[in-house]
Amino acid sequence: GGLEKATTLGIISPAYHTFHGEGTDSRFYYLYFRSKKFIEQDLKPHVYGIRDGRSIDIEGMKTIEIPWTSYTEQQVIGNYIDTMDSLLSLHQRKLEKLKILKKAILEKMFPKNGTKVPEIRFSGFTEDWEQRKLSSIYKNIRNAFVGTATPYYVPDGHFYLESNNIKDGQINRNSEVFINDEFYYQQKDKWLRTGDMVMVQSGHVGHAAVIPENLDKTAAHALIMFTDQIEEIDPYFLNYQYQTTTAIKKISDITKGNTIKHILSSDMQNFVVNIPRVEEQARIAAFFRNLDNLITLHQRKLEKLRQIKKSILERMFVWGFDARNQRRKQSMVEIISLNCIVSAFWWLEMLLLRER
Repeated sequence: GGLEKATTLGIISPAYHTFHGEGTDSRFYYLYFRSKKFIEQDLKPHVYGIRDGRSIDIEGMKTIEIPWTSYTEQQVIGNYIDTMDSLLSLHQRKLEKLKILKKAILEKMFPKNGTKVPEIRFSGFTEDWEQRKLSSIYKNIRNAFVGTATPYYVPDGHFYLESNNIKDGQINRNSEVFINDEFYYQQKDKWLRTGDMVMVQSGHVGHAAVIPENLDKTAAHALIMFTDQIEEIDPYFLNYQYQTTTAIKKISDITKGNTIKHILSSDMQNFVVNIPRVEEQARIAAFFRNLDNLITLHQRKLEKLRQIKKSILERMFVWGFDARNQRRKQSMVEIISLNCIVSAFWWLEMLLLRER
């Protein structure tokens, strides 16, 4: 059922079926033929064979009823989707550029191996950076609960911070696990407080994050916890240092295991970091937090545009039944009003021009 639209003139292997229609806009039907409803409900009955040997019964496929609307409306819909795709590509490029920029600046704002100062600094800071073991910064560097916690999972309870929630220096809630009161209060001596740090211990080792205010008193599972500061330090500064190539290499050097990679909290106690004055730490942390906020903003814009496109494609065709024989058939395009499509197209064009 793989489908692609030709963009150049040429020849093609006879192993592929080709479709050509008079008075049709291929962009319109390209969307339709790639829709989940078409593949699962219309095409599937005409597929035979198993696994990699599956083929399409082309004669059976020719019997499938498909929607039709005027060529003009097909063109308008095609133009609308093209503009949406251009806007998505624009935001994707902006997002990638921001991520590349962040990575490049990270390497220049932290000292490389053997140096005492970074290549780029904020004005007013000239002193050499010092090296510190993490055990001289944090009183407690230890494991969160390690063991089976699944018996304590509940649909609605206390959020349980796990390694899946720690990625690229941030805490996400893409997947959530909740624990009951009994187990939560058993972990009271290991509750994380605002400003504490955590690091992934197994799997994608080395990814770290700072506990925000809204996760104060959170229980965690299979993470290394950095709590109770001995020396004043900006935790976000450390978090960004862990994202540099130098720190990633150093963490990799102490990583153990062949099948499942892991690090030990005892090794992190001896891990050495580069430390400037607290004021410089704060400036660096604030700079990268602002950059992260900008990256997040573009990610949300991109995701919102994807959701809009998905919603449009899902509503592009309506589905009904023939009451006489219960035979399913496709009706006309749901976006009936051409004026509505033109208005949406105009809105996207204006947004695209503004973004450029």
